[in-house]
Amino acid sequence: MKVAIPETNGIVSGPGEALQVCIYETDPSSVLLDRYPNPAMNAASARGLIMIRSALDRGATVLIVSGAGPHAVDYLSGKAEAFLAPSMTVDQALKAFVAGNLSRLQHATHNPGDHAH
Repeated sequence: MKVAIPETNGIVSGPGEALQVCIYETDPSSVLLDRYPNPAMNAASARGLIMIRSALDRGATVLIVSGAGPHAVDYLSGKAEAFLAPSMTVDQALKAFVAGNLSRLQHATHNPGDHAH
């Protein structure tokens, strides 16, 4: 399963805030497949959606994020699953995901405008 994680300095971040995006294959073990600069960093608006779309375009079917706004949650509906890993390193988040210990992202954790982009 391909899992996308927005991250900054090894810490799971939000899709609109992360400096880079990492995509892992988790079956049979977690292996880094791709790492690229977050395209959201150059966007004036809908930053989270731009990052999410880039991950989906690269074949991700799961996202692990620190949080997400309502537009990202709506966009993901029917396209991919998302899980929450606030304040976790990428390694911790991957291990927790594989073990089934992450909460599913079911609603927005913040509103647009809560962040200074």
